Amino acid sequence: MQGRILPFLFILVLLSDGCGKTAEQKSEEERLNADVVRLHEHQMEEMAEIQDRINGIDVELAHNDHLALQHPKEIGERSADDLITARKMLLATKGAMTAWMKGYRPYSPSMQHDTAMASMTSDISSLLRIQASIDAARNAANMALDTHRKLADRLAAAQSGKR
Repeated sequence: MQGRILPFLFILVLLSDGCGKTAEQKSEEERLNADVVRLHEHQMEEMAEIQDRINGIDVELAHNDHLALQHPKEIGERSADDLITARKMLLATKGAMTAWMKGYRPYSPSMQHDTAMASMTSDISSLLRIQASIDAARNAANMALDTHRKLADRLAAAQSGKR
């Protein structure tokens, strides 16, 4: 009897270690992992754009200060709060991506199915939240930059019209 139990126990140990995944489970894991990788790669490409927006805001903030000195009446109480807020949003987005990357544990086929699926599902949820943050920060930056650039263009046109 003991001779029959040992092979059975060996099979149970293999199954409990995740080695006995079905083809469907392996396929599920591979699909989910591909989604995690795709989302992450897309967002890494967007990080360069985020940095460009931060740099653009920095330039526009300096330009705004210059315009305020040159055209105090025209600028009036107009503040650069929207630029500052957008910059903070962009930096927070970069920070969220950095934090996610520090905590990221790549998928390994040797992981138990439930563990792998839970980990990758959590990764996707985090990446979707980061994507929403990227989109909101980008929109805020674009609106703020557009508003300030239009004001600068109006002031430049008025200035050249006075000459």
